[in-house]
Amino acid sequence: MKVDTISNKADLIGIISAVLCLIHCLVPPILFLFFGHLIEHNHNHLFRWDYFFLIISSYAVYHATHHAVNGFIKGILWVSFAVLSIAIVLHHIPVMHYIAYLASLGLIGGHLVNLRKIQNSKANSNNTM
Repeated sequence: MKVDTISNKADLIGIISAVLCLIHCLVPPILFLFFGHLIEHNHNHLFRWDYFFLIISSYAVYHATHHAVNGFIKGILWVSFAVLSIAIVLHHIPVMHYIAYLASLGLIGGHLVNLRKIQNSKANSNNTM
């Protein structure tokens, strides 16, 4: 399998994982806000998904940065992943929820930029042949 294909798949997996993580983080507070009187608040079943997203995200970040074109993008992806990991572990501190949102957005942006850079470098290498 070509390097750019591995990284493309890793970036796509990372984008999907980060978007689902962001949805997972945003939907419950909205549901509780509007339907809190109907829903019993039990975050334990939701909390396990956080670690699932971290596992998927670690795979995606590792493979995307292993084949990344730009060192700055590598830094953004790893820092976003580290911040998201810390925010999930310290989820009981209210501000960490907002930090997790920002870290998820950082992962989404980093993967999108990495994907674009790889596609551009692939297009440039095809044009020079």
